[in-house]
Amino acid sequence: MRQTETPFLFLSQLIDGHPKPWNHFKIDGLMVNAYEILQKTNAQKKAMDNGIHRYLGFDGFVGMDSGGFIFMRKKVLDVDPQRILDLYESSKPNLSVVLDHPLEPNLPRVKEERDKPSL
Repeated sequence: MRQTETPFLFLSQLIDGHPKPWNHFKIDGLMVNAYEILQKTNAQKKAMDNGIHRYLGFDGFVGMDSGGFIFMRKKVLDVDPQRILDLYESSKPNLSVVLDHPLEPNLPRVKEERDKPSL
């Protein structure tokens, strides 16, 4: 198991983004987006067949976010959550972020409470 020390600095990276900063200087980790990967058939296949580290050409810590913020913005979940789990299992990132419903920074206080069950 890979040990991670804190503080930990990671960069968000588009799956086929350029430049690839890890080829030019030391980076502790990367965060990629499962939703974005699932939208690109070639990237999805290669990441699932070879693993996300090999696909990226990066040996460091790789986190994979589900894309919950994108779904919240679009107001539709247009990817089967099972596909996200399959991507996590096949591509083997070091950390997988669950399909969440993140808080927006400008969310009014009343909305922050979400749909709490009434007692």
